[in-house]
Amino acid sequence: MFVGIVILVLNVLRSVSADTWHRLDDALYLVDNTSRLNYDEAHAYCLTRGANLTRIDSDKIQSFLTTFISPPLTTERCFWIGCHDREVEGQFKWLDGTQVRYDGWASDQPDDGRGIQDCACLWSSQDPNRHGRWDDNTCGARLDLICQKGVSLPGLTSGPSVEDISSTFVTVSWSSWIPCLDTGEGPVISYLVYLQTMDGEWVEGGGIDLDMGEGDLQRRMEFVLTGLEPGTEYNISVSAVREGVGGEGPKGPLVSVMTIESGRRFGAFGKGNLLWFLFGVSLAGNILLVVVIMITCRRQGKQQKKKTLPNLTRAPSGYDPKDHQYEVPGPLETGMTTSMKVFREQKAA
Repeated sequence: MFVGIVILVLNVLRSVSADTWHRLDDALYLVDNTSRLNYDEAHAYCLTRGANLTRIDSDKIQSFLTTFISPPLTTERCFWIGCHDREVEGQFKWLDGTQVRYDGWASDQPDDGRGIQDCACLWSSQDPNRHGRWDDNTCGARLDLICQKGVSLPGLTSGPSVEDISSTFVTVSWSSWIPCLDTGEGPVISYLVYLQTMDGEWVEGGGIDLDMGEGDLQRRMEFVLTGLEPGTEYNISVSAVREGVGGEGPKGPLVSVMTIESGRRFGAFGKGNLLWFLFGVSLAGNILLVVVIMITCRRQGKQQKKKTLPNLTRAPSGYDPKDHQYEVPGPLETGMTTSMKVFREQKAA
């Protein structure tokens, strides 16, 4: 009884969730040991998940898939794969119609038992001659299955922005890959930055490894491309990389930038914009200078008038300026009114 319980526990522990995909290079594999479907049903099941029954055309793939059905259970199981000879007996093809070249068959297989075995499966067996090898079976048998689909590589939908420019380096930044906004599948573990001259090939300029988890959906990434040539135009693009071999997605939209001439430097404001800015500052300064000069001149004129007016006197009444004896009144002495001065002049006469 104890042995039976242990076997039951192992069965539960080894049961693979239908949502668990395993990656190898540029493909994802789903090992399902719970559905128990015939060949056509298994194929339809994989199609609903954007996949097909698996294709095995190398020792690497066969060994990889065998790890998910090992160690073998006491009850033998065989997992449907996308290989059959339904059209011409003995000429096995994959579901895409290509001929099967790789030999993954178990000893003495395929044998077309009873003349009705046209669909292939991968054994999980305690027999070492069968475990991890193929066998042909009747297509109506209800077996487990293995689905396969290509990796949907992550891609950025927006390009980088230029933050700083010098004669030998450029600083760029971009938004991190977001599942609901960008293309492909994650998780993204790093980014690669590429640059290209107008007449050259794309070359890798460096990369950033991430230290964030799935919860960090939005983050601004920044990278400095160094060793650039002064006065040279470059295209810059960024690609997202997911885990595993071949996990790099396509290059995203590019941005073009020209490094400045040696000995000069402009920030992200841009060379052309900076020149216009300096012109505007110069023009505004000249206008301000003219206004200040005008205000200063006006103030000086008013002050001069105030200094001149107290020295002016009014001619006494009865005096005709046209008379040759008329004298222009001089300035009044301190404390003397006009009538007092006239009285003194009359008395002196």
